[in-house]
Amino acid sequence: MSYSMTVTVPSFGVFENYWYGNGEIVGVVEHEGMVSVEVYYGEDLYRADYQAGRFASGLYFAKVEEV
Repeated sequence: MSYSMTVTVPSFGVFENYWYGNGEIVGVVEHEGMVSVEVYYGEDLYRADYQAGRFASGLYFAKVEEV
């Protein structure tokens, strides 16, 4: 199984402040002043969930999905 995380933040700079650099950014979409970023984690569910929790600490709730 493979996993990806998607999070929506006010700017890519905010994303960079919370992201640890693990995974591969596979999509960045700007819409109505917000930025949605998708990061692919391969089989590493632990890191995907951990990173989602890091964003949630700043009230940017991420979604981890099986892909």
